[in-house]
Amino acid sequence: MGRIFYVFLLSLSLLLLHLKSNSQITIFGRITDTLGNAIKGANVQTKKNKTAAITAFAFSDSFGDYSLTVSSIDSLDLILVTCVGFESNTKRISAEKKRYNFILIPKPFILPNVVVKGQDILTKHGDTLDYNPKIFTRSQDRTIGDVLKNLPGVEIDATGGISYNGKPINKFYIDGDDLLGPKYGIASNTIPIDVVEKIQIFENHEPVKMFRGKIISDNAAINIKLNNTAKLKLFGSGNASIGTPVKNATDARINTLLFNSKLKMINSYLYNNVGRSIRDEVTDQKITTLADKQNANSINRLLSFTSLPPPLLQQRDYLNNNSHLLTINNLVPINTDKSIKFNFYLLADKNYIDNKQLSIFYIPNDTVTQFENQKAKLNNPSYFFSTDYLYNGSHEYLKNQFSIHRLSSKNISDIVTENDSLNQLLGQAEYKVTDNFSLKKEINKNLILDIKANGSYSSIKETLDIMPGTRAFFTANNALYDLERQNTNLDNINLNFSAATFKKYRAVLLGLRLSYWGDLSKYSTHAQTSVNKELKNLNDFSNDLQWLNNSIKTTPFLEYNTKKLKISAGADIITRIISYKNLNYVDTAFSRLSLHPTFKATLETGKYTSFIGTWRRETSFSAPENFLEGFVLTNYRNVVNSLQNLQYTDINTLSVLTRYRNPLKISFITLGFIYSKNVSPSIAHQIFQNGSNTVTQTPFKNITNRTMVLTSYSKYLIPFKTTIKANYSSTFLQYFQLQNLQTSQLKGSSQNLNLSIVGKPKWYFNFELNSSIYASKVKNITLEKQVGDILYLWSLGFNPTISFNEHIYLQVWFNHLTQKDGSNKNRNSKFDSKLNYSIKKAKTDVGIQAYNILNQKRYIQSNYNGLQFSTYDYWIRPFTFMAYFTFRF
Repeated sequence: MGRIFYVFLLSLSLLLLHLKSNSQITIFGRITDTLGNAIKGANVQTKKNKTAAITAFAFSDSFGDYSLTVSSIDSLDLILVTCVGFESNTKRISAEKKRYNFILIPKPFILPNVVVKGQDILTKHGDTLDYNPKIFTRSQDRTIGDVLKNLPGVEIDATGGISYNGKPINKFYIDGDDLLGPKYGIASNTIPIDVVEKIQIFENHEPVKMFRGKIISDNAAINIKLNNTAKLKLFGSGNASIGTPVKNATDARINTLLFNSKLKMINSYLYNNVGRSIRDEVTDQKITTLADKQNANSINRLLSFTSLPPPLLQQRDYLNNNSHLLTINNLVPINTDKSIKFNFYLLADKNYIDNKQLSIFYIPNDTVTQFENQKAKLNNPSYFFSTDYLYNGSHEYLKNQFSIHRLSSKNISDIVTENDSLNQLLGQAEYKVTDNFSLKKEINKNLILDIKANGSYSSIKETLDIMPGTRAFFTANNALYDLERQNTNLDNINLNFSAATFKKYRAVLLGLRLSYWGDLSKYSTHAQTSVNKELKNLNDFSNDLQWLNNSIKTTPFLEYNTKKLKISAGADIITRIISYKNLNYVDTAFSRLSLHPTFKATLETGKYTSFIGTWRRETSFSAPENFLEGFVLTNYRNVVNSLQNLQYTDINTLSVLTRYRNPLKISFITLGFIYSKNVSPSIAHQIFQNGSNTVTQTPFKNITNRTMVLTSYSKYLIPFKTTIKANYSSTFLQYFQLQNLQTSQLKGSSQNLNLSIVGKPKWYFNFELNSSIYASKVKNITLEKQVGDILYLWSLGFNPTISFNEHIYLQVWFNHLTQKDGSNKNRNSKFDSKLNYSIKKAKTDVGIQAYNILNQKRYIQSNYNGLQFSTYDYWIRPFTFMAYFTFRF
């Protein structure tokens, strides 16, 4: 009887449980803002209206979706949605309805000690950050480039390249379209800030639509969202400046822009000779990996003039130029997925150099001193044309880009060295034609095919004349010559083809890529000397190299993608078959199998924090120019004689980064550790002799260890309307140098701290402060002593602007550099100013500006590079007074 009773109770319990489970109801929906952007992390609750008791709750995901389960529903139940920065929203639940979508309206919210207004400064919707450009625009800012550098979390380098949270962006969009590709500097200096509605950062951005949600991406892109005034009609802007001295003070520009549904265009003409680098606007900002560069196999120039590194100054302070640039950029949208794009530029760029350099080489048992005073005229005209067809659909991607690039140079320099004086003439002509094709197609929901085919032809022809010949000891009997001439001809054909397929299984993606690339190069070089205008060939300087590289790569890869953890792993299995034929028509062939494993893991440890670990091992091989048997006179002082066998360098890199970005507090922090080890079987051997440097390759187990610790911090201080950016890096390097038969193991370290503060605490006052501190030292481990003294560099730039009313502002620039090397100390200071009057209704500015008010003549800067200590002396643009006006139409 008891047993029957227990069976009865168990059956009754199961029945009640079944009835209860059947009565449970799932409620779901999507939460967006007024712009239709998904809201992640919104709190969704169901409540009893009478008791306010919470019966269930959930949070929306990155797509704004939520779902929750309730046991029962009556006519008084409510569903409540709340999210910081938005007004709460409530709806009544009915038994007949399961889906409830919500649109939240922005509202101010309060944090401890600060007030952040929703969408007034910075808002986050899913993986999109929206910056309000009005908050970060100062009275003197006119273009989008002026404002981008003020945004917390965004960095701009010297050439205009943009990084977000410490990593370069992968796309620059204008209203969702990639009009300029990697040459987005044109947009930075062209688009007026008053036509911009938002500056958006797309985090974890994947440019290919059909890959979104399937392939892991931790890249970021920028989108300049325009307001309606920019989409209605053609508009433009421009400026014109003239001053004294006249030959050094002319600046003019005109831009025409159109951004409607049928055509997007930015066309510009620029001219200036006031130190504004026009070439930076058409510089390719695309960042490529070492593997990408190897696959491209573009040939390098062999000849050049000696040059100095850029000084710690604004380019307008030291660049002596005369430049014209015409750019035409047009994109025709066919529909939401298809477009055709045309990009063209024509650049006439002349630069004038007046530099001095003193270098001391601390070779074991000897010290070598070299001096140079160079005055040069560099004429580098170029043009570029490309056309792109793009179809970027949800299930298929097709792109083809055809481009032509032509660059020529005619350069002249007069040089005084520690021993003599001479003249150089350098002529170069480079031509490249490229076609890139890409097809990605979704076979079914989780299976994708990816095909790429690229081909290019490159040609470089160079001639260097040195008068009189100073390299007599390289020729015969130490004879002097009227002229030494070095000629090089380089031709290259490169073909790449790859096909990949990958399939997704829930959170796991498996793929396989097969690739082929072929690289055919021909190098022909010879040198001549002239005595009494009679040219004679130098046999030791003759080269005729034919190079062929066929490589096949198999790459299996895996990705694991969840909300918290993302893992990507792959291994390039590369078979290289390399053959080359030298001047004596001796065939040499090599084949090698190498493995390039890569592993990357990203862990989201909190709402705003992530850890990223990366490890990569790869093998690079010597460039073809390292197999030239004869000498090459690369410039008046340096001669290269590689005599190399085929060599491989093993590269191992490990990095660990942690990133924190909190849009609510407008804070961005990056901490990182990077270690790399390079192992090569050879070392460059530098020989100093009578003012010349000869470089050849010598067998040697060459190991280089590099350790870097870095951190960056960016924060917007709301009460003070100020952006603070700080970057610190510490680098430790251990490596070898071989000079004059003496091998030295060196250990170098450097510390670099940069601080930038941009603020506008009052309507009538804004400022920009930039400061950097750099310290470096080198120790010769072999001799157990320090090389030279510790070098300290400190630079300070302060740029305050005072607005007297809404029409008039005064701007001042102050720059100072202090450097110390042992007991030697050097200081440089520079002042500029600008007075501007704005006619708001006419969208016009007029004003005057003065540069280098103290009329500083020279600028001196020092640097250590291994056993070399160099002092660089730069010409500075003279005092210049200009009148200008800018306009919009």
